[in-house]
Amino acid sequence: MAESAAWPDGPTPDDVARRVRDLELQVDRRLDTLLHGRHEGLTPGHGTEIGESRQYVPGDEVRRIDWNVTARTNVVHVRELIAERDLTTWLVVDLDANMQFGTDRDRKADVAAAAVAAIGFLNARDANRLGAILLRGGRQRVLPPRGGRRQVRAVLREVLAERASDGSGHNDLDAALHRVARLATHRGLVVLVSDLRGGVDDTGARVGGVPGDLAVVAQHHDVLVVEVTDPRDVELPDVGLIDLVDPATGTHREVVVTPQVRDAYAARVAVHRDQVHRAVRAAGADHLVLTTGQDWLTTVARHVHHRMRRRRRVTTGGGRA
Repeated sequence: MAESAAWPDGPTPDDVARRVRDLELQVDRRLDTLLHGRHEGLTPGHGTEIGESRQYVPGDEVRRIDWNVTARTNVVHVRELIAERDLTTWLVVDLDANMQFGTDRDRKADVAAAAVAAIGFLNARDANRLGAILLRGGRQRVLPPRGGRRQVRAVLREVLAERASDGSGHNDLDAALHRVARLATHRGLVVLVSDLRGGVDDTGARVGGVPGDLAVVAQHHDVLVVEVTDPRDVELPDVGLIDLVDPATGTHREVVVTPQVRDAYAARVAVHRDQVHRAVRAAGADHLVLTTGQDWLTTVARHVHHRMRRRRRVTTGGGRA
């Protein structure tokens, strides 16, 4: 996949900057309300890797007692915590022309941008680094990992720039994940944001669904799949004759929507939903589904909050004492 030599122009910088500011304020307010002001992020952060045991001294946390060593020696020991290297989150964001579709208040691209904002600003709270691979019109743009909120804003500016990509083809998610696997040298978090739908390429091969390289990446990183959907992705309206267009390829097809067509479409969607769910679970990744017209910011924050609590339970041995 080519780099961004022909990466198309988008809206004015002032308009994009305003949207970034508005989204940042909205995300911060929502996250602070949900998390009650606690500065929590996506990962456990520094000082959470379990190290060697040492003898207990007054003031040590009881939950860090190493009961196995204590039982063997009859002397209370605790586990030391070794400061981890800076953790890195990689975002792989699908900005396919299909993501410009939406039948409610928002387009799928708006929901994707909100997910990027929520994940990015939560990641910045732990002073971790954020990198991104953005896919638009069959091209990749790589933003190398950096720390801080300025990096989150830089990623958002690229995501929110509504550059035209109609007719330029579907994005190659496998190629992007393969690139992440090469760039991410230490274990971190990889987040794939996409509608996972795709279509048919020039050779007639099916494009879309869960990329096969997801399982490869999940062997070395924590992986979260954020699937963005719209109500019309799962149900055809009862409108008679319609002209269907694949924005990514420009392909048109006239369809008469009959009850039989609607039923067949719903059945295909159900199969696709089941395939996506099974593939994500088989890869060992977390799966979060966001739908246009819903309160997706709170959905993202709650999922991340739940994820953090689960990670903490694993890191501390399930909280058992």
